[in-house]
Amino acid sequence: MQPGYLDRLNAEVRAFVAEVEAAAGLVVEVREDESSDTLGPSGQGMLKVHIESRSVVLVKPTNGYFPNGAVRHELLHVHRLHGQGAPQMA
Repeated sequence: MQPGYLDRLNAEVRAFVAEVEAAAGLVVEVREDESSDTLGPSGQGMLKVHIESRSVVLVKPTNGYFPNGAVRHELLHVHRLHGQGAPQMA
């Protein structure tokens, strides 16, 4: 994950990012998308993750929404697929 985004996370989630990236053998790329700015249950934004065999892209809103819990939630999907080898539903 790019350092500027890692710096926004608490130590526990930063460690989890490192663990997931190591297990997956991939670096999580963060991209911003303004279409996510007003989504989510509170309308403050929503994260989503695109997981491929050779890439992981975490999409975040442009409005600054990047909470620890949401990042961890999305990376749990990556950990399940790449770290634990669970099959991906298509």
